[in-house]
Amino acid sequence: MKCRKCKREITDNSIFCNWCGSKQIKDGNVSVPKPTRLASGEYVGRIMVGGRRERVKGNTEADYYKKARAVKEELVVLKETPSKLKLNDVIEDFISKNTPILSPSTIRAYTYYQKQLLKYIDKPVNVIDWQDLINRLAKDYKPKTVKNQWGLITGSLKAKDIPVPNVRLPAVQKTERAFLEPKEIPRLLQAVKDKPIELTVLLGLHSLRESEILAITKDSIQNGIIHVKGAVVRNKDGEYIRKEENKTVNSQRDIPVFIPRLTELWNGLECDPQFPNPSNMRRDLLRVCKNNAITPITPHGLRHTFCSLAIITMGWDIKTVQRIGGWSSSRVPMEIYTHLNQERLKQDIKKMSKFYK
Repeated sequence: MKCRKCKREITDNSIFCNWCGSKQIKDGNVSVPKPTRLASGEYVGRIMVGGRRERVKGNTEADYYKKARAVKEELVVLKETPSKLKLNDVIEDFISKNTPILSPSTIRAYTYYQKQLLKYIDKPVNVIDWQDLINRLAKDYKPKTVKNQWGLITGSLKAKDIPVPNVRLPAVQKTERAFLEPKEIPRLLQAVKDKPIELTVLLGLHSLRESEILAITKDSIQNGIIHVKGAVVRNKDGEYIRKEENKTVNSQRDIPVFIPRLTELWNGLECDPQFPNPSNMRRDLLRVCKNNAITPITPHGLRHTFCSLAIITMGWDIKTVQRIGGWSSSRVPMEIYTHLNQERLKQDIKKMSKFYK
């Protein structure tokens, strides 16, 4: 059947739409079957709710009818037992209920993980061997992907008040993101000069994420300040869309222009800059690096380069780095984005050796 309001497909005999929440029946007296009186004196009957039978009991006949009508109208929601819930239904319900507060890219990721669980999607959650599920996923996907898949499953189970089982996840190996040594940065700036990828590089070295770069307009840079607001991300259909919210509250920020070449290029713009899509951004940047003997990096690697340059080479205060980079916590740039450049490593080793000599 279709919802009376939003017209989406819903389960036959549904009282409420699981998409928009609108009621499918009119208020008023709802017919329910007559109860049977038990030896204990209680009254019991079975009614149909959302295509399934539910058992309702009352201490008196009037109490039974009151509860039965409430359940029929789903004014009182009887929790489904795990034996009746399939993994797909649990995940679908979790995604649909959280869609208003999730970013399009997060919904896209959840939908992708859901497809990866195809072998288990139609199994009731109470019969699934969760450790076996993890072990099988680990054979086909990287540890980080398995961790994200499990995160979707546990979030969905918690939303239904289903206990989350204990499992052992594959260890996620921390990989070092490629970044530029300080001496490589001038070479890259020279290599990309007057190339289509130049604006991407300049903005990336100012700490902007790929999604933030794509959202930059002509008015985003004024009086030597980059106003970072909004992002361009992919939705569940793979289409690039603009959203006014950034990844975190701190992501909306003002950044001073550090590289004069950015101001020079911006003054020459007559309209909004045109950026290639992220796939082409990465391809073009990797090609420039390869042709100029520069460490191969992606646009996100430029963000790592900014952070490392600021903390390790420039000695910035971590709070300054957090504010300029738009991180929600100072822990993130310190633990993930800061990389030790080789020149600094050599200097520190020399200092230690000099001390003991």
